[in-house]
Amino acid sequence: MGSSMKWLKKNIVSKYLMTNCPEKTRCVDLLHRILDGAAEKDEEQYFMDHIEECWGCFQDYKLEHAIRELVKTKLEKKAVPEDLVSSIRQRIDESA
Repeated sequence: MGSSMKWLKKNIVSKYLMTNCPEKTRCVDLLHRILDGAAEKDEEQYFMDHIEECWGCFQDYKLEHAIRELVKTKLEKKAVPEDLVSSIRQRIDESA
């Protein structure tokens, strides 16, 4: 998770997460694992079934997902010029 996501999680998202779920700790962990692409299929299915019944966790999911999508739209991948890559590699080779 990038530093921007960690900051958002710590300073914004955590303050607004609902607290009425009896399995809140597990659900928040699953939510992050799912959005990070690290959850197993059965974990993801459990969570998706759970948010159909738990409004707090559903809201958490929607908020986290929206924030991540917003961050993705603001970040842009840029190609590095090949001459810059060659120059850096050459300097590394010279200093080794």
